[in-house]
Amino acid sequence: ENVKIKAFKDGVARLGEWSLPSLDQVSKSLSLLKYNTDQAVSAHGHKQIQLMANKVKVEKFLESFQPEIVCHSPLQRARDTCRGIFGHRESDIELASLTEMTPVEIFTKNDGVASRIREFEDWLDSREEGKVVAVGHSRYFRVMLGADEVMDNCSILKCSFHPPLDNGGCGGQEEEGREDLSAMMFSDDVIRPTPM
Repeated sequence: ENVKIKAFKDGVARLGEWSLPSLDQVSKSLSLLKYNTDQAVSAHGHKQIQLMANKVKVEKFLESFQPEIVCHSPLQRARDTCRGIFGHRESDIELASLTEMTPVEIFTKNDGVASRIREFEDWLDSREEGKVVAVGHSRYFRVMLGADEVMDNCSILKCSFHPPLDNGGCGGQEEEGREDLSAMMFSDDVIRPTPM
């Protein structure tokens, strides 16, 4: 997906320079129109998951953070990332609101991802648990957190959740009372591993 998106952006940049995109750029760009966002984890991705699982074990992440609930996107690669790092647990929750951004949402001002983010934030706010692990997708978390860059593959980001007063999604005014809620965000879909 990242290769196809880069090819699309490079092709558009070439048009701005009054030169035609390469055939490879056009081909990869057109493949985004029929892109399946629910792809399996690649062989390289499985290696990254194993490295992160070993790191989580060695650094005793579960013992130190003590997550009360683990949730993940319903997409196969997020589910496989979650199970590869934490094992398959019946208590894990699959949340449609954590679904990755589509190519249309990435390249347009589509409100679908903002709606899913509000749904996820509402879900977090409704929970009694104080420590949550969310396994999802880097672009989704970038938009949710208002970050400049996407998270690296199999990376971990610790956040505190403060629901906005106006319930308008990330970036609103913070409300008191949920300082007890921490979330660990695990990304599954960029190509380079990063230390925790």
